[in-house]
Amino acid sequence: MSIYHHFSLDEREWVDRVLDWKNQVKTAYIMKRTPFLNPREQYIVECVIGASDTVQIFKNKEFEGLERQRFILAPSFYEIHPEDFHVSLLQINYPTKFHTLKHSQVLGACMNLGIKRQMLGDILVVDKRIQIIAAKEIIPFVYTHLTMIHHVKVNITEITFSERLKPKEVWKEEQTTISSRRLDIIVSKVAKLSRQKAQDLIEKEYVQVNYQICVKPDRLIQTGDFLSIRKAGRVKIKSFLEKTKKDKERMVYEQLG
Repeated sequence: MSIYHHFSLDEREWVDRVLDWKNQVKTAYIMKRTPFLNPREQYIVECVIGASDTVQIFKNKEFEGLERQRFILAPSFYEIHPEDFHVSLLQINYPTKFHTLKHSQVLGACMNLGIKRQMLGDILVVDKRIQIIAAKEIIPFVYTHLTMIHHVKVNITEITFSERLKPKEVWKEEQTTISSRRLDIIVSKVAKLSRQKAQDLIEKEYVQVNYQICVKPDRLIQTGDFLSIRKAGRVKIKSFLEKTKKDKERMVYEQLG
């Protein structure tokens, strides 16, 4: 069975990219540092690399609990250190007495400067404190150009990972039964809506699958998919279990409201 069988058509380009990384590491014995990956991209990297005897995925313990990760792919005999990930933790300083900045405003300011999302990790917000995890390659640019966010003057300082904010996110594991793996049926189940209302959300572009808006109610959902549903939060599809006596499939998922 082809490896592409496990992923959607629009993910084939990403699978090819990971296969190319794997081949480079395997044949040239080099270390490959990935960009920041969202959870779905991480899942694909782990599936493609698999239990390789020659190529290993190295993860940074300092990233534990974060959504976006930067991996290192290297021969299994390599010894990797935290500094090899080339990642910095930046503190955004601004007059919190008079202003409150939001995650979306910080991300928007970075995007408006032309910073690619893949060069940024998590944006951490706790009360009025904000931190950005970023690739070291862009730090000089950030220092020079990220001086204003949503009409508020800011300045950036680099801090140690021991000072990282830890927003509290609680994912709750749930089980349900589904008659089909169609997107509209799954949205209906996890959001506790009628199927018609679930279809309306999808048509209004209120549903994302693997961080991309999906307007196809009949899209088939797979293990490892991530859903974001307006007003219902985020959902990770963990697994599909054996069918019930009524020929319905059991689905295990985690939900963050």
